[in-house]
Amino acid sequence: MQSQDFHRSRVDHCLYTKKAEAGSLIILVLYVDVTVIAGTDTHALHSLKQSLHVSFDMKDLGDAIHILGM
Repeated sequence: MQSQDFHRSRVDHCLYTKKAEAGSLIILVLYVDVTVIAGTDTHALHSLKQSLHVSFDMKDLGDAIHILGM
């Protein structure tokens, strides 16, 4: 994720953040085989999903309704 300009949290090593265009923020959480992506810019989120799909075998399950443990 650091190659994509994400910064790893010092508090939680599963949490990554990135300042996108025009000051928008992308938050990415990686845990085992689950990735949760949140942000304020839908274009930046879509672009990130496309670049991750090229690098990893993944599928988009849509919006998260419930996240276990949260």
